[in-house]
Amino acid sequence: MLRTTDFIARHGFRRWYERELVRGHAHLVLLLLCAVAVLGAVEAFSQQDGPHRLLLVGCLLVAAVLGGWAVRRYLFHLGLAEALAHQAECPHCRTYARWQADGPATDQPGQLQLPVRCRACEGRWTIRW
Repeated sequence: MLRTTDFIARHGFRRWYERELVRGHAHLVLLLLCAVAVLGAVEAFSQQDGPHRLLLVGCLLVAAVLGGWAVRRYLFHLGLAEALAHQAECPHCRTYARWQADGPATDQPGQLQLPVRCRACEGRWTIRW
């Protein structure tokens, strides 16, 4: 998670947010490809016999495990992006996503906290995730 704060500090929140959405949707594309692979393996399974079936079962299992991992990563990236996006508005002037890190992130039990400062009004607040 500290890489997140480093990236935001260097490139800004908006760029980080866009990057997280792209990363999340790339995992969604991987999930769709895995679904196609699973369906193809199931269809080919009925047309093969002997050792070829064993290979198809192996392919099916690999595609299913990879698809499960991809859906978890998709939900993680989108959840993190949305959790931070809901806190990205300055509570003082209501400016959205124009803040910068105002110190290092602290790791409280179960959550990270990042002190931030608004670029428009210099207001300070803490983003938690």
